[in-house]
Amino acid sequence: AQMIFQLLAPAAYAALTSCPATATRVAAVPPLAEWVASQGGDVSVVQAADAAQLGVGLVAARAVRRGDRLLSVPEELAITAESALRSELLGAYLVEFEPYLADYSFIAVALLNEERLGEQSSLAPWLSSACWQVEQHDLPLLWPSDDQAELEQST
Repeated sequence: AQMIFQLLAPAAYAALTSCPATATRVAAVPPLAEWVASQGGDVSVVQAADAAQLGVGLVAARAVRRGDRLLSVPEELAITAESALRSELLGAYLVEFEPYLADYSFIAVALLNEERLGEQSSLAPWLSSACWQVEQHDLPLLWPSDDQAELEQST
């Protein structure tokens, strides 16, 4: 089977020592694929596979030819700079920084916001899957509200 998509870059995989075992992450892909399909995507041509030291990858589940669509994910499931700038919650704040920051900055802020929303996030099935779970670093934005309030009082 030929590797067509790598879910986690090698350097990132090596850095995430608390990341669930590859077998656990591979097993987490089918429910995630079902969620993507329920949102209008199609991942039926691929399946998750252990990519050795690279983590989890996707391989063709059947014979494919050049030009075949291997998967599709609805744009609504993507975090882009444009979606961050259009966000009802974030857009008004981010637009002030648009000429100064790169797209990845807006994507990072939007991703942190989705993490903060937890189960209320429209992306909760992805963010809570073992494909994504890593130990959260010391990011005050992701701290519980009580801890954030304590930090705010200290400044």
